[in-house]
Amino acid sequence: MEKKHNTSIRAMRETWAPGCDGFLALSTKSNPQIPAISVPHRGKEKYGNMWQKISSMFQFVGKHYLLEFGWFYMGGNDLVVYPQNLKNYLGTINSSEPHYFGRRFIFNTEGAGYVLLQPALQCLLKN
Repeated sequence: MEKKHNTSIRAMRETWAPGCDGFLALSTKSNPQIPAISVPHRGKEKYGNMWQKISSMFQFVGKHYLLEFGWFYMGGNDLVVYPQNLKNYLGTINSSEPHYFGRRFIFNTEGAGYVLLQPALQCLLKN
């Protein structure tokens, strides 16, 4: 959300995001300084429409970044990640298989976050 650009997103950029190989905030409004990119989605802008928002985000990431990274982490604007720990763990995984790491609910919301390896994102985009 745009209202988080100067608070939560800024905190991420100044703390753990530099440890990532790539960082992108997908938001309700674009801001190249963050960088944040507005990604349109079907339906209203509300929490209850989260799946449409996440689906649109993955479509965007798949179109623009799929071949640049081996795995993709989706998380909310209120989390803390230790990128090196995650990289160390994912380095032990067969990256040619479509792995998903995280907790599933009825659908996958951002919350504490989850990881899709590149083959899993490719599968999601196809289906």
